Amino acid sequence: MGICCAFVRTSDRNIEAMTRQPSLVYSFLGMPVETSRPAGGFFARLFGRTTQASPSPEPTSLPDPREADDEGDVDKAWQAIHYLLTGTAEPTDALLGFLVTGGATLEDTDVGYGPPRSFTSAQVASIVSELGSLDRDELRRRYKPKEMDDHDVYPQIWARDGDEGFNYIWEHFESLRSFLAEAQRRKQGLLVFHT
Repeated sequence: MGICCAFVRTSDRNIEAMTRQPSLVYSFLGMPVETSRPAGGFFARLFGRTTQASPSPEPTSLPDPREADDEGDVDKAWQAIHYLLTGTAEPTDALLGFLVTGGATLEDTDVGYGPPRSFTSAQVASIVSELGSLDRDELRRRYKPKEMDDHDVYPQIWARDGDEGFNYIWEHFESLRSFLAEAQRRKQGLLVFHT
C-alpha cells in the first residue's frame, strides 16, 4: 500500500458545482457520501458520542457526465515529481507544486488523505505550458537520490534504487504530462487528491 496521488479531468462547470457543494465530489468519484461525522469535542469523538446532525440539503447533480479514461495517477512518485519540479519536498505556492498544494480545496470532504483540490481549465493550461519546457535530461539533472532521501521525499527509496528510481519518476511524469495535455485539449479542469 502507501500514499498515491490521483487525478480526474472534468469540466469547469463540474468544478464550480463541487466548489459550491463539496459533497458532490463523493458521487463524482463513485464513493459513498459521508452523511455525518462525530460531533463535539475530543472526548465525544473518542467515546463515539454524536450529536444529531442536521439533515444535509438534497444533493444536486453535476452538470456534465464523466468521460471515459478521465482518471490517472502517478502512484507513489508524486512527491518525487513535486521535488524535481519545485526543488523542495515541502508545499509551495509555485504553480508546479500542484501535486501537493494549490488550486481550490473542496472543504469538509475527505477522499482518502484529506480533501481533493480543484484546478480550472485555465490553471491546467498554465501547468501544461510550464511542463512543456522540461525534458528527461533536465529532470535527470535535478534528480539527487541521497538529497531526496535526506529530505524525506516519499517513499524514501531514491538512494537505494538510483537510476531505477529516476526511471520510475520519469515514467509517471510522462504519463502525467500526457494526461494534462489531454485535459488542456478538451478545455477541462482537474481534481487532484491522495489515496
